[in-house]
Amino acid sequence: MKSLIHVWGILLVVISSVIGVFLMPYICWLFDGNVGYMGPYVVSIILLLVSVIWFMLRKRGELMMKFIMLYISLALFVPSFITALRFDFNSINSINDCISVRDFGFNYCYNKFGIYKFNYKYKLEVVRNTNGEECMYAECHYNDKYCRYTIVYDSYGNYIESIPHIKGVDQMYELNQYGYR
Repeated sequence: MKSLIHVWGILLVVISSVIGVFLMPYICWLFDGNVGYMGPYVVSIILLLVSVIWFMLRKRGELMMKFIMLYISLALFVPSFITALRFDFNSINSINDCISVRDFGFNYCYNKFGIYKFNYKYKLEVVRNTNGEECMYAECHYNDKYCRYTIVYDSYGNYIESIPHIKGVDQMYELNQYGYR
């Protein structure tokens, strides 16, 4: 009986980790913030501390309950910690069907299940094309020559086109010329 609880506990941790790696970014996208991984992360740390303190009390009759609580806290901790590491504990925003993660050098865009899509330098904004579909555009810099392009993506973060940016011209004016408003 005791070994069966350990097998089920380890399976719970492994399965919740695999599912949680994709579910936690989706919850971040859904709530437009860090609550998707920081909420379970904080709760799991509290549960881990309670279970460790409970183990130290040395009451023999409650040993299985202690292990069950430990496995539940690990099932929350592992996927939330992996998601927090992937997003570098940074602040995130939801833009269309993507998650935008701000970092020091570049900003990174993931789809709503946490799969990497692209990186961008300054900002990611939403525009509409002539058909009324929402698109995203990012201003990126390439090379040391400071060539500027406005990169346009669809709402899922797939590349559509690059629009050359002329110095001194409004970026929205250039987007309008290519059918975005």
